[in-house]
Amino acid sequence: MRCLMIITLEPEIWESLSEEERDGVLGAHGRFQREVVERGELLNSALLAGPSDTRTVRIRDGAAAVTDGASVAATEHLAGY
Repeated sequence: MRCLMIITLEPEIWESLSEEERDGVLGAHGRFQREVVERGELLNSALLAGPSDTRTVRIRDGAAAVTDGASVAATEHLAGY
């Protein structure tokens, strides 16, 4: 069985953390990633672009409409997998 683990980020919450808290989150993620790599369970991972560097594509009546940025209604975004 293969699983996909997605990582989401809420910029407002991330920005509210202290540098020490952010370091703790990143350190815990690094330890987890090293562990799954060592066990041979990690097939791939990637950091994804933030909302300011993304495009939203919507298909309506067979035509693609591309807009800059993520959905306006989104409070979090896909940060990686």
